[in-house]
Amino acid sequence: MKSENYDDLHYVREKSIYDNFIRAYEHFPKGKYFGQFGSAHIHQKYIIDYMYGKGRFGIYLNQEDSPVKGKVLSIKYGYKDSCYLVKEPDVQRGKYQYREETSASHLNNMRILERYLDKDITIFKLNGKGSSFKEELYFVQDPNGGVTTDYFQYIVVNKGFRSNNSF
Repeated sequence: MKSENYDDLHYVREKSIYDNFIRAYEHFPKGKYFGQFGSAHIHQKYIIDYMYGKGRFGIYLNQEDSPVKGKVLSIKYGYKDSCYLVKEPDVQRGKYQYREETSASHLNNMRILERYLDKDITIFKLNGKGSSFKEELYFVQDPNGGVTTDYFQYIVVNKGFRSNNSF
């Protein structure tokens, strides 16, 4: 059962991630930072979902009063023909069991990229000179207008990944 404040927990989490980053940035202001976060955190523009209108880490990083405004690069992950493990409780045995499921890509319009996926991992720069992704909207689920690079600037597609099903 969801709490009535379930959505507020997401807001608090995103704001806490940002506040912790700012503390680290104030202590170590020089250099480049890398963080690996899921897709829910990296968008730099609102998408129309359960977090609509509430800040995300990527949005906070580019807000007017952020010390890194305009210096943020978000990378979206996508998957093609890949799997992951789902952990489920096995009540009778008192432990967990795992089952393999096919990964969803979390990218609309994946077909645009498919002909370029000749390696296990392929990186696509979307914000290069003359890129149509700076003028059109692709790959974003539940977009709120704008163009692709308003949300993220690179895509990494993992192809053919299999889960470690040795459990």
